[in-house]
Amino acid sequence: MLQLVPFCETMDSSSGHSIFRDVNGFFTTLTQGLDNLEQAISPHNFMSMDWLQQIVALLRSLHREIIQLVQKLQLPVGDRWLDEYMDESSKLWDVCHVLKCGITGLEQYQNVVENVSMTLNANSSPTNQQCRQVMRSISGCWREALSLEEENKVLIETKIQADGKLFLQLDDKVIEANFAKWNGFNGFRGVMYAMKNTSSLLLMLLLWGLVYSFNENSIAVDNLCFRSSFFASSSRLQQRVDAEINRVKSSIKTTMYSRPAFFLYEFGKTQSLMGELWTQLDLRSRGSQQGNNNTVDCQESLIDKIEQLEHFSGLVKSGLENVDSQLDDFFDEIVDGRKMLLDICSQR
Repeated sequence: MLQLVPFCETMDSSSGHSIFRDVNGFFTTLTQGLDNLEQAISPHNFMSMDWLQQIVALLRSLHREIIQLVQKLQLPVGDRWLDEYMDESSKLWDVCHVLKCGITGLEQYQNVVENVSMTLNANSSPTNQQCRQVMRSISGCWREALSLEEENKVLIETKIQADGKLFLQLDDKVIEANFAKWNGFNGFRGVMYAMKNTSSLLLMLLLWGLVYSFNENSIAVDNLCFRSSFFASSSRLQQRVDAEINRVKSSIKTTMYSRPAFFLYEFGKTQSLMGELWTQLDLRSRGSQQGNNNTVDCQESLIDKIEQLEHFSGLVKSGLENVDSQLDDFFDEIVDGRKMLLDICSQR
């Protein structure tokens, strides 16, 4: 088993064992977090709001672990380790601001969806004229969705891809070639290497879920024999996500409302339901024009779809509020963490 933290063997037993325990504790938390995310993936609701909220919670937890670890390792003042943390926290800050922008756009779009939902609720047995009115509203939603996707695409291209902020390099050969380097600063450099890779993966998943899906093949991992539990867990998560993305793509129907440019499950459901409602309202309107009576089954189906749209729209709204609140708290934690580490350096 490849270990990133064997340095304790070169120290006195008490300090070496203590440092090994602290650093190993970080990798244990990291590995368990990745395993929990992989196990929580469901083919029935891939990229659900609940799952994305778990990702944000893991990011925050790992950042807190980093800050606590620095306070225990007695690192040299003002050395390269501080620059590495500052670079990583800046990346977290910048990418999370992109996520905030994406959430703002989604919230604005959800207001349009809610208007459609309320109109449908008020007219669950619509007349021909009301059918056409709701159909126009649904078409307006689709146009808003296309506009949102284009804005998010530009956001990703200018704020993420242009700067190359997300770093992924999961390879045991790289680890072995730089073994001594990553054991530097009592193992903190290895911790930061793992954090950089993990945060990039988690942030990329959040962007794919909430903003825009780009470079989807960038997380595909060969069937390598990873000898580190962290790399094995990260590899399993990446392979599972890659498999689910391919499954979603293969099941997509060629309709204008079947797949948004990001993978948020509940958002995709609202899009699909609005497409089904549009079709059903169109048939209802045509039947009304031809003097056909709507059956009880058709009416029940319409009411069921209206209720589902309201349900999934509510899940999107509450989930976005939760993620937005978590990101605000994360910003505070990043500011506090940077200040704390600078204070630690100034006091030594």
